[in-house]
Amino acid sequence: MVPPRRPWLDELRSHYSLIELASQRLDTKLVFGMRDDPEAQAQHEVVFEPDRDGNLIAFGASGTGKTTLLRTIAVASGFSDKGGPSMVYALDFAGRGLEVLEQLPNVGSVIDAADDERIRRLVKELRELVDRRAADFARCEADTIVHYRERANEPDEPRVLVLIDGLGNFASEYDAPGRYEVWDRLAWVAANGRAVGVHLVATADRVNSVGPLSPQLVPRPARLPIGLRSGLLSAGHEH
Repeated sequence: MVPPRRPWLDELRSHYSLIELASQRLDTKLVFGMRDDPEAQAQHEVVFEPDRDGNLIAFGASGTGKTTLLRTIAVASGFSDKGGPSMVYALDFAGRGLEVLEQLPNVGSVIDAADDERIRRLVKELRELVDRRAADFARCEADTIVHYRERANEPDEPRVLVLIDGLGNFASEYDAPGRYEVWDRLAWVAANGRAVGVHLVATADRVNSVGPLSPQLVPRPARLPIGLRSGLLSAGHEH
């Protein structure tokens, strides 16, 4: 006899191999988790689609896996050999949890919160990069980095991911008198980077800690449970 179909799936595992999950190996779909879909009796990959979503931000208390999410995105972006390359830059405002990323070949730099000079320089360079790419993309009539690579015959033009662990702490430092220039530049990059392949991926304890940058990061908020943790994920699209 054929045994009856089980009415439920196995529980989500505590760990997954990114090599196993990132099967498409594209920079347009970065896998960072798995989720249950009880109604469909299925389990699906959770992905960040930067050309659609623009930016990504994870909200949650300490210990909910926010830093792990950033590290996972960074590693996943290195498995994009069937798409285009990605370059990662990281600002660590939450306890040096991103230092481990420095050894990855697709990571340009990991900057500590105390290094004001390098932070200012990076944010200035990001603003200049978005400006420069906007002009280049316009000449090719490209509205995503995928289109630009094809139309300009520049297959190695990298997608840029800017990780910020502890965006609330960043806001406390730079959304302040005498430092608004850095904050304003970052907000401009968040608002205008999607179309030219520059994206922010950030963490924060709560929504109100992000301040006026929240609309740029999350134009249409959505919330997803991350496994069994209490953290909430917000992205620029609805689920």
